[in-house]
Amino acid sequence: MSNIRPYLIYPKLVEQPTWGGTYIAEYKNWQHKGDLGIKKFGQSYELCGASLLAPDIFDSKSEEFTSDNQAMDALPLKDLIAQDQQKILGPNIYERYHGMPLLIKFTQALGNSFQLHRKPAADSCRWKPKAESWYYFEPGRITLGIKKGIEVSSYKACCKRIEKTMLALSENVRKGTIPLEQARVGAKEIIQKENPRQYVNVLDVPKDALIDLSGGGLHHSWEEDPTSTLGNILYEVQQDVTDDDTTIRSFDQGKLKEDGSIRAIHIDDYFRYLDVGDSRNDPEHAFMYPKGTMLLSTPYYSLDLLEIFGNQTVSLRTSFQHLFLKEGSLEVLTAGGSVTMSKGHSCFIPFAVQSYELRSANKAVVLKTYID
Repeated sequence: MSNIRPYLIYPKLVEQPTWGGTYIAEYKNWQHKGDLGIKKFGQSYELCGASLLAPDIFDSKSEEFTSDNQAMDALPLKDLIAQDQQKILGPNIYERYHGMPLLIKFTQALGNSFQLHRKPAADSCRWKPKAESWYYFEPGRITLGIKKGIEVSSYKACCKRIEKTMLALSENVRKGTIPLEQARVGAKEIIQKENPRQYVNVLDVPKDALIDLSGGGLHHSWEEDPTSTLGNILYEVQQDVTDDDTTIRSFDQGKLKEDGSIRAIHIDDYFRYLDVGDSRNDPEHAFMYPKGTMLLSTPYYSLDLLEIFGNQTVSLRTSFQHLFLKEGSLEVLTAGGSVTMSKGHSCFIPFAVQSYELRSANKAVVLKTYID
């Protein structure tokens, strides 16, 4: 296993029949690969601690290159890291994390829950903080922050009433007292009556917008837009921590699963860790704006957008790097080998590479993630 070459990453495609779509497979030009074009995918994991690398495939257009659940000869990233953590991750990253600290997702989402992540400095024996940032590939709609001047106690009481109704509906479905569709109608009615969105900022988000939630404590959700069937198409960079340990929900859009069950809601904790300061809840607080090639820089990760015409040399200063090709075609060359990337695909570059060259015959646009 060489630590001075790039590796294509087998993406993990996550089916979400109720809120996913075909955008991700089409973006990767995989709509004709097997049955990928007819399934609804909500997310593609482009990098995480459980990622699988393609050691023997050097072009993402290869017929053998596919999603990670179909990969034949995969190299677990954790095995590459175990070979020499300092050379793969970078000495400082190894000392801080002792493993891959990032999770990068390509997402198509509709109607996600009202939620937040606690602030890093907040005390909790239950919830871990999770830095998270979004880069929008298409226009979308979100809730972001609490409206100025609202009574937080009224918002909490609204969430409690919805939860009480949802628990009753769920129990009745599971007992067989009412059919699932009747329960879903009931859920829709209570949400229309209570109108939880009256307490939060509802925003239309333009293409190429960048939202940083890495500070925690801020309400957020992805919303449905009746004028667009795509939902929210975004590139997520975050810490690799599970939702069960980090995501605190106050409202789950009235969703009932096919068996009548509902997702856990944590209203008391949501309001315990919610930052209600007026300036903090101004949506502009979370919108980031590029500074040259840098889209954002946080204590947990940085994200650059590079436009490649011809050749460009890139150095690794402090950590490994992850590349996602947003547009075009790109060749990544190192002293130990090269890979060719097509639109919508990713590669991992170990820290030991130190520097590499990017080549594109035409314009290529690449998202580069790393840790300073």
